[in-house]
Amino acid sequence: MGFMDKVLDTARSAANAASEKAGEVYEIGKLKLQLSGLNSDLEKAYAQLGRLEYDAKKNGNDNSLLIDACITELDSLHEDIDSLIAEISAATGEKTCPHCGESVAAEAIYCSKCGAKMDAEPVTEPAPAAPAQEALPESKPEE
Repeated sequence: MGFMDKVLDTARSAANAASEKAGEVYEIGKLKLQLSGLNSDLEKAYAQLGRLEYDAKKNGNDNSLLIDACITELDSLHEDIDSLIAEISAATGEKTCPHCGESVAAEAIYCSKCGAKMDAEPVTEPAPAAPAQEALPESKPEE
């Protein structure tokens, strides 16, 4: 094999590696664009939920079915976002902190944001208790 053949092989392998990397960057960019769209949809769904709740409180409307549908949509969007974040992390060679959700390098032992150990189980915070309805004192008719 001559000198020119070696140069051509090296150039060919470099071009293939660059092409592969460009394809990976393109796919990651596409996933991030999808994530941006899902986050936008999530914001719109939260705004819709707020409008429904406000309308229910302000006008006394019973929007419970619409509110339930909105909550179901929000849950679905959160699942889609979590799935997409996991896909992006896998494509970039990163992993997600089980405590704070920050992306960290795959070889990291501790999270650079919160300091949690990366093999630790996610911390689940108990759901906040629903506020107790205060009983309003009955007003006595004035005599």
